[in-house]
Amino acid sequence: MVNERKPKAIKRTRGQWWRILLMVAVLAAISSFATVSHPQVAYASIATSQLVFDDGAQNVNSIKIKGPNQTGTVVTYNCLKTPNLNTTLYNWWWGTKTYVYTYSDSNCSQSISPGTLWFSSDGAPYRCLNDTYPYTDWDC
Repeated sequence: MVNERKPKAIKRTRGQWWRILLMVAVLAAISSFATVSHPQVAYASIATSQLVFDDGAQNVNSIKIKGPNQTGTVVTYNCLKTPNLNTTLYNWWWGTKTYVYTYSDSNCSQSISPGTLWFSSDGAPYRCLNDTYPYTDWDC
């Protein structure tokens, strides 16, 4: 005599299906929250640096900055007051050749010599730019 067993079909009640469906929904919500709620790390497609402006001439009271950001998009910082000998512009990342326009007043309306300077980022966290001849820029 052969003992043949037929597999029993798994029967679930309506309440069990609702619990499974609820568990899947909760896991999907947790996964979505973990993916969307945390800030993404900025991706830099080019080497960038933050600017430290060194007013060696001691006559620059504001600057305007124009150049590519970390994604290569050209952006402008319209007017930065520079009351000190060294002014750092934090959380603005500049790449490749970036232009700095110098002004004698504090609202970027009275241009002064040399007028336009530039610096080239090499990926250092900070790039210093001096407004006196030979208008050097360096990692600082």
